[in-house]
Amino acid sequence: MSGLLRSGRPALRRSIAALGALSANLANNGPTVERALRTLPRKLDRIGRLASYGSWLNSYLCSITGRIPVPVGYYGGVGVQPVEARCQS
Repeated sequence: MSGLLRSGRPALRRSIAALGALSANLANNGPTVERALRTLPRKLDRIGRLASYGSWLNSYLCSITGRIPVPVGYYGGVGVQPVEARCQS
């Protein structure tokens, strides 16, 4: 037991020290935390429905942002526009 405590103590000490920063972050973002907690049950229900078909998620990507390096000589488009009705809201 003492070996377990000795090896886990540094990580536990860092975690306890980080609690102050975590609590300050939560306190400074109260409305965001409140909204996240209020909408969490609905989001978890939707995620549960997505995963109910098997061990994979049935999802649809509406948009993505980022940078894509375009190869020399490529003249096509690289953007993706959300055209599905489910992506318009």
